[in-house]
Amino acid sequence: MRLKLDENLAGRGRELLAAGGHEVVTVVEEGLCAAEDRALYAACQAEQRGLVTLGLDFANPFIHPPETTAGIMVLRLPDEPAYADLLAALRMLLAVLALLNAPYYTAQDIKKHDAYVKRWFGGGLYSGDYFPSMHTIQEQVFTKSFTGPYIKDYLGPLLIETAPPPAAKPEPKPAVVNIKK
Repeated sequence: MRLKLDENLAGRGRELLAAGGHEVVTVVEEGLCAAEDRALYAACQAEQRGLVTLGLDFANPFIHPPETTAGIMVLRLPDEPAYADLLAALRMLLAVLALLNAPYYTAQDIKKHDAYVKRWFGGGLYSGDYFPSMHTIQEQVFTKSFTGPYIKDYLGPLLIETAPPPAAKPEPKPAVVNIKK
């Protein structure tokens, strides 16, 4: 995902998010330090980058509607945050982005993966395949967990809608948080 880090996260978060496979630029690198929120928002729109910030001004969807950008991610930290709090919030953001931007898995893909696990690890509870697959995590989070139905019902507009891959050559998909129902 293409991300822009606000000045309050610039150096500290860039390395971690870049290590997670994201294309990251900072406000400092682009000379937008102390720029008005409108200018930063316009830059994110023009570049199709998601904004990662600590600034609560960007949390108001009426002033900064996220559907016209590649997303706005406002991180909330304790009143007197330590560096570890920032790192924990950024690691959580990485996990959420990985979950939301995961590919669509067809029933055939899932059966193929299960056959692979059964063949190479023996299948079953003590098979040796100890890591859950992405489709298993998605199923556990969005359908089987206690909060899954609430996420779907109340935060559904914030989730990225996935669909089966098209038969033709796919267009590059910018990671966008869709707030429309």
